[in-house]
Amino acid sequence: MFCENLENWPISKKQKNIKMNKYFNGSSETLRKVTFNFKKFNNFYLPEHKKRIDNAFLEWFVGFTEGDGSFVISNPKNEKKRLFFFIVQKDIQALHKLRSTLGFGKIQKHQNVHRYAISNKKDIDRLIILFNGNLILNKTNERFRLWVNARNDLDLGQPQIKIQSQLKISDYLNNGWLSGFIAAEGRFNAYRVLDFNATLGWRVRCRFILSQKNEEKVLNSIQKAVGSGRVTFRKNDNSQFLYTIQHMDYILLIIDYLRKHPLRVKKKVDVVRMNKIINYSKSRKTQPWVGKVLKRVETLLYRLDRS
Repeated sequence: MFCENLENWPISKKQKNIKMNKYFNGSSETLRKVTFNFKKFNNFYLPEHKKRIDNAFLEWFVGFTEGDGSFVISNPKNEKKRLFFFIVQKDIQALHKLRSTLGFGKIQKHQNVHRYAISNKKDIDRLIILFNGNLILNKTNERFRLWVNARNDLDLGQPQIKIQSQLKISDYLNNGWLSGFIAAEGRFNAYRVLDFNATLGWRVRCRFILSQKNEEKVLNSIQKAVGSGRVTFRKNDNSQFLYTIQHMDYILLIIDYLRKHPLRVKKKVDVVRMNKIINYSKSRKTQPWVGKVLKRVETLLYRLDRS
């Protein structure tokens, strides 16, 4: 085998079916725990030319922000403080799509990359309403709290915005948050490892990796929702946690989730490449890796490694 197969995982057939059905069908218990709420944003804070923004996109945007977004306070200790929101990306097309969908903000060139930027008060308030009560990570909630408090300090004569409690969910596979988080912090890779029992003398190991600093609890919750993989910390840095899946069928589960909840960034090409590598691995007995097939597999490995 070229990636570890679900059949080799030490759980019963009944348990496998439960784990798969939990994703594909969902349950009333898990669905009740998904509590993203964008009603106030959609009803009262949209730009005038927007009628409504789909909840699936807003869920994705929250996850993307929790991975790549920045809540910035300039001059925080004096009266001239200003608030900014940035998402820095090399993928300028994704930023333009983001700005077009939300209907506000600007795209700026920043050093060798681009960023989605918001600085005016009206749009800052839009974001506060959008994010308030919909953020999951501890560190994002803390930065958001400081940001909202700074906004309230600047507008003492205006109604103060009350910070909502942190969102806690357990079902990550029936909403778009995880897709946005993967777009920012996830990656797929596949590489050769020596195996003298294999015809070619090597086999392919496939991995899906999601990394985040000081958020072990959330990664463990994602692992529990998926039903496979493990959470470890990076060597020489016990504050950086990695959630890794190597079981081929569960990587396919993540890929199927991303079909329903698109990544919306260039990284989606890696999803297609990984899917092809796994399909070649699964069909190797009937489609040996020789000639053109071997060339295709090697090309996929090369492009996935270079992305």
